[in-house]
Amino acid sequence: MSPVEIGHLGNGMGGNEKGVPVYVMLPLDTVNRNGVMNRRKAMAASLQALKNAGVVGVMVDVWWGIVERGRPGEYDWSGYADLMAMASQIGIKVQAVMSFHQCGGNVGDSCICDKFRIF
Repeated sequence: MSPVEIGHLGNGMGGNEKGVPVYVMLPLDTVNRNGVMNRRKAMAASLQALKNAGVVGVMVDVWWGIVERGRPGEYDWSGYADLMAMASQIGIKVQAVMSFHQCGGNVGDSCICDKFRIF
C-alpha cells in the first residue's frame, strides 16, 4: 500500500481491503419503549442489504431508560440482545452508543419521548 492510500484491515470478516470502514446509524426507535426490537423482518432485510453493499457495521443508540425501565437496578437488554444476535448471524458489526439523555428535540430525531430517563 502506498503512503497516499488509506487502508483498513478489512470489514472485520477477514481480508485486507482499501478504503474506510462504513457504519450506518440505525433508527432511534430500533428498540421500542417496551424493550422489543421494532420491525424485525425489515431490520433483517436492511442489515443484509447493508452488508451486501459493503457496509461494515451499524450504530445503535442504547437508551438507558429502556434498559432500566422497570426500576433502578433491574436491567432488560433483550431487545438490544436480539439486534446483536441478528447482526452477528448476518455478519455485520454493531457499535452501541449508551444514551442517557431524552430522545427527541434534536436535529434528525425520529422519535419524541420524555420517558427515557436516568435513575
